[in-house]
Amino acid sequence: MSETLMSTLHDATPILASSASFTTGPFDPAGLDPSLVRAAELELVIAPVLAHSKYSSARACVGTPTSDLGLITQAAAQHRECNWTLHVDASGIVVLEIDTRIGYAPLSVLCRNSFGRWTRTLQFRDDTSRFLLFRGAGRRLRFLGQRYRGLKIHAGNAFLFIPPSWFVSDRLGSSRRLVYIDPNAPLVDAPDWLWEPEFNSGGSQDSVDVPGRIPPPSAIPAPWEAPDSILS
Repeated sequence: MSETLMSTLHDATPILASSASFTTGPFDPAGLDPSLVRAAELELVIAPVLAHSKYSSARACVGTPTSDLGLITQAAAQHRECNWTLHVDASGIVVLEIDTRIGYAPLSVLCRNSFGRWTRTLQFRDDTSRFLLFRGAGRRLRFLGQRYRGLKIHAGNAFLFIPPSWFVSDRLGSSRRLVYIDPNAPLVDAPDWLWEPEFNSGGSQDSVDVPGRIPPPSAIPAPWEAPDSILS
């Protein structure tokens, strides 16, 4: 993994939701969590979820998911301190989840060690995973098999907890909030390597993964594995 990825995905300091962390603009209603304001600014389609648990269903939303700030404000006033779920497809995005314990070496293989603009997209994290949100819909996403253990793509009719939701910390045994790495980051277009590669009639659907063209995960040096210290 390159130093660019290390600095972008490892070293960024998580920013807790606070009014000082976000750009003030016309979307700022008094008293609404800034994470929800940011969701409305980005036209993310969200809804409240009543259970405060990482293990509750993100599909158990209350009411109809929406990106309308007025409706979000009403829902937040009615269901205080609730979790929030994102409807991925309705938001026109795809989400790449990285298991920070095992996923960085496979990520280097998947992106062919090309760490450019996509690393600057909006991201949030919990204790063991990092979630990268990308603009993009309408194309067929590639299949990630065992070669890419530690990576998962959320798309289509998927629901996903987003900040300021709570989750149960496996490390600390207490409830903590999901946090944005940089809440003012943009939504960047999904990189090409997330989509199913082009193939001819004689090729396979995963024809980009041809032995000799991309090194196997075992060829990525061990130092690129993310140390536990980056989560502290």
